[in-house]
Amino acid sequence: MLRISPTHVFGSLTLAYGLYTLARPSSLIDATQLDGVLHRRGAQLIGVRDTISGLALMFTPAGPPRRIALATRIGCDITDIIGFGVVCPPATKAKALIAAGGWAVAGLTILGIDMSAPVRFHR
Repeated sequence: MLRISPTHVFGSLTLAYGLYTLARPSSLIDATQLDGVLHRRGAQLIGVRDTISGLALMFTPAGPPRRIALATRIGCDITDIIGFGVVCPPATKAKALIAAGGWAVAGLTILGIDMSAPVRFHR
């Protein structure tokens, strides 16, 4: 039986965003107005990171491995909050911080749900 958890949904959204950023890095550069600071390759690396973490969230088994994947994703979002908070110009700083903070809050919420769920092992 296929069970879709909040972690799977979060992973699929992260994967979609990662693939979009990887394919169109200018979307991140333009949204943050970081021309010259965040180069095309840097934006693509963020896309790769999000693609990999999205896949991990979708396919890591329940229990501690999934919680590690969630904690890693949350860590990425926290580094985005710090990084964009330091380098974004005032015109885009709030938008970047709200976006990164929203992903972090979503991840923390899902981690809380996951922590409260019993771990079931299947044979």
